[in-house]
Amino acid sequence: MKTIIRLVKTILDSIPRVMFLNKKSYISTNRILKGYKHANSFNKNYRPQREDDIMPWMTYPFLDYIKNLDLHDKTIFEYGSGYSTVFWAKNAKSIVSVENDERWYQKVKEMVPINTKLLLRNSKEAFISSVNENNDNYDIIILDGYGFRYECAQDSIEKLNEGGMIILDDADNLYYKRICDFLKGRDLIQIDCIGLKPFSCNILSTSIFIRRNFNFRQKYAEVQPKMFIGDQRNYIA
Repeated sequence: MKTIIRLVKTILDSIPRVMFLNKKSYISTNRILKGYKHANSFNKNYRPQREDDIMPWMTYPFLDYIKNLDLHDKTIFEYGSGYSTVFWAKNAKSIVSVENDERWYQKVKEMVPINTKLLLRNSKEAFISSVNENNDNYDIIILDGYGFRYECAQDSIEKLNEGGMIILDDADNLYYKRICDFLKGRDLIQIDCIGLKPFSCNILSTSIFIRRNFNFRQKYAEVQPKMFIGDQRNYIA
């Protein structure tokens, strides 16, 4: 009898829970799995088929927020390259992205458009200081590279334009608390975008740090914010 119970339990555990959900639960789950392409992200062989499917591996609340901003005249510096580089290049005026993995650098190099400057800096010191290689400041600086994020934050703060933002992915990582404390100590305001992200079943945070004179325009004049998944509500509450 115990063997049968264990067998039944094993079978039930292997059946997707979505099969037991009511209609509203199914719709909401389906919007996460299919609307945000979350289910696809766990497929190792998945490659975006449409340009709109190319996005940073950051939390979905952050992606919805950033897609509502008009970035066409913004300049970006990115620590750590990838599909994110293609996304930023498509939406911004220009991007400089630095990578310290040569094999990944060669792959990304084949994907990025002409408004991208892709750097390969193998050493720790060269990677960190790459933000200082020219006299330009940036409207957005992204801390998403492998290692050295605290040191990168220290070099980045002086290269951030007035009214700009710094983006720290995985800000919930306890090791990154000192990055958050450092940026807040330089009078930046921390806003946490908490939720799921591609390739993860955990709740994580992509956090933005903005100056008090933050001046990014909204992209969609007719509505704020625009919903990219599901229906835009329109009723008097």
